[in-house]
Amino acid sequence: MIVRPNFDSVWQLYSNIQFYNQLVKEKESEKLARVLHIPQSGA
Repeated sequence: MIVRPNFDSVWQLYSNIQFYNQLVKEKESEKLARVLHIPQSGA
């Protein structure tokens, strides 16, 4: 996936990525699915 942020949103993007990565590391698939609006099976 290629992500091209607007200048003003760079820090928010990094913060979001860290948050999502932490959910993956903690195996929080239900919460990840809810946040990303995807089925839990795809999280």
